[in-house]
Amino acid sequence: MKREVLVLMIASVLSLTSCMNKSSSDKNEDNAPVSVTTEALSNSAETFDYLDNDLIIELNDLIVKNNITQDEDIISFYIPQQEQTEGNYSYTVSIKNIDKATNEYTVVETGLPDDSIEAIKTIIIIENKNNLPVVVSIKKNYRCYRGHKEWSADKCD
Repeated sequence: MKREVLVLMIASVLSLTSCMNKSSSDKNEDNAPVSVTTEALSNSAETFDYLDNDLIIELNDLIVKNNITQDEDIISFYIPQQEQTEGNYSYTVSIKNIDKATNEYTVVETGLPDDSIEAIKTIIIIENKNNLPVVVSIKKNYRCYRGHKEWSADKCD
């Protein structure tokens, strides 16, 4: 089931264009703010839901098949900005350099259509192997309006 959801999500993303090369003062086509920072947005006390390695392999295959060569394009390919929002949507990307060949991208989305979710944080680690980007890991957590208020792997009520 997870595999089908990922394939459907990625197929729908193929029709979108990249919005990740915008500065913090830019807005996407729907006028939602897009910001890029270089500070880390997670701490060690947080729990995460990790994407299954088989799905990461499939994602990397799709990245190669679609000739996606920039980290930022991978981020917007995997986590497209929401089109249906309630007006307060924001999409923030932070970049942390782990080493010469590896970057950690943290995407935080707020103002989502689901009224139980305050924010979703997705962390993607991309490594440059043979001059090509490869997704190494993806993890996600949630901050809720109801239930847990801290970042957690637990879904919102």
